Amino acid sequence: MSVSERKIKKIRVASCASIEQEVKANRKKVAAKRHKLDEVQQRLNKVEEKWFKDKLNKDTYESVFYL
Repeated sequence: MSVSERKIKKIRVASCASIEQEVKANRKKVAAKRHKLDEVQQRLNKVEEKWFKDKLNKDTYESVFYL
């Protein structure tokens, strides 16, 4: 018993559509994570700037970086 070419093509098209949908969803997730990462890096840079300018004491600095 073999599977007809038509059924194979239908399965292939459905599979490709499903994969494309997952890829789009994953791209959105990646973009959101990158945005969140950029925000966190900016906040950490601000903390480091304050540390270098002696506007932050050692305990506060360590509490930020050693959570």
